Amino acid sequence: MFDLKKMTQEMLQMQKLAFDQSYHTLTLLQGQMERFSQMCWGQFSSYPEEMKKGMTEWQTTYKKQCEQFKSMVDTGFKNMEAWLA
Repeated sequence: MFDLKKMTQEMLQMQKLAFDQSYHTLTLLQGQMERFSQMCWGQFSSYPEEMKKGMTEWQTTYKKQCEQFKSMVDTGFKNMEAWLA
């Protein structure tokens, strides 16, 4: 006979691992794109300074929101793990 509670806990751990790996991969990709865009901005002398500032602010806001999302998902996983314990 199988233990439903244990099976559910293992499935939750698998989902958490998949989310963590996906989030890490997307974070690395975002970092690469950010470095690439900054390199491009540096090469265009006609690129307005206000536009560069706006893009930098957008990237900062994006990172902050991603971190908040990750924190909420982690809290959800912890709550589920506590509920299953």
